Amino acid sequence: MAALMRPQVHGHMDLPQCRRHHVSGLALLLCHLQVVVTVLPHIVSWSRRLNKYILDPKMGGFPFPLTLTGVHMVFCSTVSWGLVRLGMVDAPQMPVNTYIRYAWCLPNLAD
Repeated sequence: MAALMRPQVHGHMDLPQCRRHHVSGLALLLCHLQVVVTVLPHIVSWSRRLNKYILDPKMGGFPFPLTLTGVHMVFCSTVSWGLVRLGMVDAPQMPVNTYIRYAWCLPNLAD
């Protein structure tokens, strides 16, 4: 049975181990923070490289950076909508007056 278990490296705990064991909220938060801190710089660096390739006239030569930004926003919105519709992520519950107040930066008129 011990041969089937993965060896645990001291100081590192991945997401499945965090969810498998009952840990405190702080330990789970630190575990998720470690994953974000480890993965996020790689995603950002690859995004910069891709944008440089797409927008550079010598390489990709895409002449419309605002269109590229719009396509990116539509893609992210579609993925987010799909994740909510498939039930993988819970949609935030927000009253309409709060949404309008924060979306349009209005003072507290409804309350």
